Amino acid sequence: MIRVSFALFALLAPLPAHAYLVKNTSMGASVHWGDRKINFTVNALGDAARDKALFDAAKLAAAPWGGTGEIQIEIARPSNKAKVGFVDNKTDNVIAWTDGEWEGNDDDLALTFLHYNAQTGEILDADIVMNDVDHAWSDALKDPVPATFDTANVLTHEMGHAIGLDHSTIAASTMYPSSAALETIKRDLADDDRQALASIYKGTATATAPEELAQANGKGGCQSTPIGAPGLALISVGLAWARVRRSNIR
Repeated sequence: MIRVSFALFALLAPLPAHAYLVKNTSMGASVHWGDRKINFTVNALGDAARDKALFDAAKLAAAPWGGTGEIQIEIARPSNKAKVGFVDNKTDNVIAWTDGEWEGNDDDLALTFLHYNAQTGEILDADIVMNDVDHAWSDALKDPVPATFDTANVLTHEMGHAIGLDHSTIAASTMYPSSAALETIKRDLADDDRQALASIYKGTATATAPEELAQANGKGGCQSTPIGAPGLALISVGLAWARVRRSNIR
């Protein structure tokens, strides 16, 4: 298994015009969606209030990315049939709470799992899991409960990963890899985020997966640990995961 970790570091040279990173496969292809219309379904736990909160936050998170004109993200209503994972080539893109079990780091706020064609970079499946075991969540603009994290804020970041973006070193950007309690700045894209999205999707043709998919496994984020990495047994499809961490800012 190939394990690649990315860590932030101080640059002695001047920063480039942009500070974003995009995901690439082990074969050098840009990770992207072939179809620019992407559908996500919220996993329903049966708790109407929690299901609605995640659904509402997902719609808020999808809007800024879709507003760029590069892609379109649709959010389906909660369904108990929506399951995290890529099994038997099932390609439901799911947004979910953990439902009581989190095997990642306790300071991880969320994890995004991507399965993609390692040769073309085309994404086959994306799942976002929110850590509601170690952290409390709220809508910080409507109900700013102290010490909670804004669900839409973190989901907007994770959707960036789900469409092919990696982290940015610009603290005001959506793709900056940490969040403070009640932070909402990630709900609105920065110029760096828009440039990152355009670098992937402007002029990107719809990819066609070949019969044989190359093997790859990339790890995005600063040494995070995935929760029961869905589809890990698949060797023909690349798997990447990324996360956003809570900030030490109080």
